[in-house]
Amino acid sequence: MTSEEMAAPVKAYLEQLKQRRSPSTVANYGLDLRRMMKALAAHDIQTWNQVDQYLLMQVVTELSATVSAASIQRYRSSLRQFYRYLLEQRLVDHDPTQDLALPRRVMAEPATLSVEETLALIETITGTAPLAIRNRTILEVMYATGLKVSELLALTKADLHFNLNFLTVHDHLGKERLVPISQRAQKWVEKYLQVARPQLVNSANETAILFLNVRGGQLSRQAVWQLLKNSAAKAQLQVTVTPEILRASLKAHLLANQADYLAVVQILGNRIQNMPLLPLKRIQEVYRTCLPTALEEGE
Repeated sequence: MTSEEMAAPVKAYLEQLKQRRSPSTVANYGLDLRRMMKALAAHDIQTWNQVDQYLLMQVVTELSATVSAASIQRYRSSLRQFYRYLLEQRLVDHDPTQDLALPRRVMAEPATLSVEETLALIETITGTAPLAIRNRTILEVMYATGLKVSELLALTKADLHFNLNFLTVHDHLGKERLVPISQRAQKWVEKYLQVARPQLVNSANETAILFLNVRGGQLSRQAVWQLLKNSAAKAQLQVTVTPEILRASLKAHLLANQADYLAVVQILGNRIQNMPLLPLKRIQEVYRTCLPTALEEGE
């Protein structure tokens, strides 16, 4: 099969469309469909009948990172009309646009750090004091897992499954997901558990919470934000580093290394309506392959 297998039906469809739509509408449909052909070709798709709903959802989600919400709506409309034509012409045996969910675009993506900036941020914290080890571990885990602050602070020792290289994470709705974690971050958590946490525990009010404050209780959100602010200043970064920027940086680094978009979405706990859940083995494979080497194997 060649790209002509996809281009020919588009050409015929646009010719038919000229009879009942304005030239500008036909031109827009053509642009939309050619954009989709290019995006689908990146997934080794050679015919319109090969496209299923999940692949289409992934491609539309990928496009949503670079174009406006209005453009995404138009792509969906163009595809729906085109697939109706393909069905009428018996060129496909199914319609993947039926019940196609769109990704939610609540806000623009935050700024991201480069791999070098991420390393500089994390490695500003040195020393062997309990708080230094705790703070370094927090930064290592936040980047390696892309956790939100609330998810990080809710971690307990029972959520660590280092023999399987993942964490159990609890979101604000009480739902759980399994998130892979780097060997590098695991080493720091183990060091924190062995060296620092025992010195922070309050024996009169012991808790299973992983990250403790100086009184042995749960760390506050403000403490994490202040840690990021101080570390960014020490690293002389030209951006205000927030937890969301660390999440976005992990996402950007994984995608830059050709990670499966749906795997990244699942790791970060983002939700797309009707999105299929990938097996943990696949998630871990994508993570292990696409995490920057310097932030997987470094010290």
